Amino acid sequence: MRYAILAAFVAFGTGCVPVTEPLSDIEKAEPDKNLIGDWALTDKGGDLRITVPEVKGNPKGLIRAGGNDDPKEAVWFYTTTIAKSTYANVILTKKGDLKQFDTVGEFAKWQKEPAKWFYLFRYTIDGDKLTIDAGSQKVVKQLMTDAKVAISKGTEFYETPAGWLAKYLDKNDPKAIFDGSNVAKYRKLKK
Repeated sequence: MRYAILAAFVAFGTGCVPVTEPLSDIEKAEPDKNLIGDWALTDKGGDLRITVPEVKGNPKGLIRAGGNDDPKEAVWFYTTTIAKSTYANVILTKKGDLKQFDTVGEFAKWQKEPAKWFYLFRYTIDGDKLTIDAGSQKVVKQLMTDAKVAISKGTEFYETPAGWLAKYLDKNDPKAIFDGSNVAKYRKLKK
């Protein structure tokens, strides 16, 4: 992971789910209103502000998470619900850098790119508590190996077929991948 805010978004230790296909269509995504607001990391300090900036041309479900750091280190993502679980599809560049959509036209340029890269996280909200699970790298690697999913040349991202991982998560317990071994916990700050 390249940036401090991505590390603050979740406590990376031994995982993440790096893929070339998201779990759903960004154009159909709706923002999760329960995510919007200011959050404090409970065990390591650090704040996380989650907003839905209005940028002409961006889809309505595109969400931004950032701290008090450089705005160019914000995490842009959208959410997907599969069965009873909710996931964040974090948009990245081929090198694993954060893709930024603060400027009009950036989303349109990104849509024209022939390949896409994402980190997937599972998150849960319980009252004023947010838990973000990055998944187990070991489990993801085994799953992809068993399914014969290749790693995209020159990257660390799995070339998941469109819809494949969403179907897998719908039919299987997501706790197999998102096992709680790599989580960040936040508490929502009062206004």
